[in-house]
Order: sequence, then structure tokens, then C-alpha cells
Amino acid sequence: MQVVVNDTLVNYTDTGSGPILLCVHGWMHDVSSYAQLTEQLKADFRIISLDLPNFGASQMTDKVETVEEYAHFLQAFVNKLGLKDYSLVGHSMGCQIGIYGVGNGILSPDKLVLISAAGIRSHRKSYKKALKYASVALRNFVPKKYKKKFYKMIGSDYNPDFSKVHKAIISKVLSADIQADAKKINIPTLIINGNADHETPLWMAETLNREISHSTLEIIKNGDHWIHQKHADVVANSIRIFIS
Repeated sequence: MQVVVNDTLVNYTDTGSGPILLCVHGWMHDVSSYAQLTEQLKADFRIISLDLPNFGASQMTDKVETVEEYAHFLQAFVNKLGLKDYSLVGHSMGCQIGIYGVGNGILSPDKLVLISAAGIRSHRKSYKKALKYASVALRNFVPKKYKKKFYKMIGSDYNPDFSKVHKAIISKVLSADIQADAKKINIPTLIINGNADHETPLWMAETLNREISHSTLEIIKNGDHWIHQKHADVVANSIRIFIS
């Protein structure tokens, strides 16, 4: 399905029936990220997943590049579809957008589900210094053909082959810290994280659990960053219980 929101063409899926789950994907992903979870939940819920602008089959635009812009766009999408009562489900960057939107009163879901949530930035000086030196080395001394491997080694989501828009997004969205926004959330929130997640480590989920009142943390043993795909049955059951 497609719909025009704020002059931007948006690709989305809408399946199932029941209470509405609005699903927001993570960095460099799209609606397919929720395929396994949708199969598990479509008998009990109406599941709406969208490709955010600049991702998947949605339109590329330089009008939506920051966390705030994405939150406002998501609310415009909600208004366009006429959604009144819904729960917001995010994965990784999708959580970051959701936390900012809910925390700042832009989005108003009934409940919030955060899967492998991104957006808590490390403030450890040694860690930040190491990344700074690594970035300088990559930029100045490493041949381009090796840069992808090195960025992956240091845990960066950056890719030198990204488009101009994606480079702008990664600098504006993925660098944003939403810990202060999380403190302002007062709706029921379910936080799900794997204990083997290296992209968004467990300490990030634990931090969100401390910051968000009325939140519950569920840890999936041996789960990595893609728990909503590899452990879809477990995640789905947790969501089913939480929403009901």
C-alpha cells in the first residue's frame, strides 16, 4: 500500500484485525523487518508497518533527516490513516524515534514497545576518544576498499557508500541521545532486549528501564539485535500479554 504524507510517498503494510500495532523499523531496514512478528500476531492485532522516508520503498527526501522530523512525520502518518487508539512498536532506530516522539508529546500511543532500542549514547571518555581516533584513521589512512570492514569492526553503522541523505541521517539521528526524553514518558512501556546484543547492548535497555516509569524489561537469553525475527514467537507472546 502507498499513501502521500506531507508530499512524501510512503510505502506501508496493513494486515490483521484487532488492537492496532504501529511498527517502526530500524536503521537501513524496512517493513520486511517485521515479517516474522506480523505472522505471529496478525490473528490478534491489526499490524501497520511503514517504510520511513528515505528507507525501503518510501520516497527519498531531504525534508526528514532528524529524530524530531521523523517523529512529526510519524504523527502525520497516524493522522493520515485516521488512527485513534494504537500501540507503537519500534526496533532499534524506530525506538529512538518513538521515545523522542512520546517523550516530547508529538506521538500519543496507548502503549510503547521497545525492541533492541537505540539512542542511549555512551558518555565514557575513553570509549568516545577511541572512536574519535578510529574515525580519523579511517578517513585519512585507510584505503576506501577496506573502510567498510573497519567501520563494522568498531561497531559503526556508517558506510562510505551511503547516499548523501543517509550520511546526513546517520549524523543527525544515530548520534542523538534520547535518554532525557525517556524520562518524560509516562505510558506503559515494554522493553525487550537480547543479552547477546552487540549493536544495542543490554546496558542500554537497563538504562531505559530505569529512566521510563511504568516500564518493564524482558531479557531474551542468547538473543542478538534481531530478536523480533529470530525469536519472533517469544517476542510476540510478550507483546500479546503486554497489550492485553
